[in-house]
Amino acid sequence: MHPILFKKSYLAILAICVIISCKKSDSEAPVSAGRYENASTLFASPAVMITAGGNITDQHFIQAYLDRHRHTNVFVFGNTTAKAASILLTIEFKEDRRASIIYHGPAGNTYPIPFEIIGKAGTSFILASIDSFQRYVPLPESICDRYVRQITAVQLQPACYEMPSVNGISWACKERFTIPVSRVTGDMYIPLLTYDIMYSDQGASCWRATGFYVGMPNKGITVTGRDTIVYQPAMIKLVRK
Repeated sequence: MHPILFKKSYLAILAICVIISCKKSDSEAPVSAGRYENASTLFASPAVMITAGGNITDQHFIQAYLDRHRHTNVFVFGNTTAKAASILLTIEFKEDRRASIIYHGPAGNTYPIPFEIIGKAGTSFILASIDSFQRYVPLPESICDRYVRQITAVQLQPACYEMPSVNGISWACKERFTIPVSRVTGDMYIPLLTYDIMYSDQGASCWRATGFYVGMPNKGITVTGRDTIVYQPAMIKLVRK
């Protein structure tokens, strides 16, 4: 074979191999099949306070604010770790980029919920439920409920449409449950979030709070007036069983 023709043929074969390799990499699941459960300890990052005047990261100031309102029980101060007694997460990864999240009911019953893996074998990926659900935004929506809806970062954009106001619903959204998964030095971690939301204006007020749940903070959220949001991100490791 002529050297030039041989070189062109070699390069063409090499290009085909690269394409096939890339396609195979894209289709590979980012984690080996198996059963994983969360560890008993979570790793907490510093809390953040959001006000109309800007964000505050002084932990002593934030803790004093929560102490005054007796809302400190869901936050971690003075340590970077805490017991994850109320978190129970079981994930069964499968070979076909599918997974099952084992739901643990209040009566001790369990059943699997089908999820799929979205993303490559990089630093992170998303578990998204196969089945979607419908979420309704009431009309009118309280200030606190609006902040609750905005505080968690959206992983997959929902499909929303406006509803007639006579139904008492402003928007209806078709969404999927999502669980972001991050890789840190080869280990997998689930991001957690806890928040405390307070609204007060001319005698009207509301308050919303939660313990650590699966989610990442929406760092672009803003508040107005005397409204205050305190949130704290954390991570918990997935351990293979």
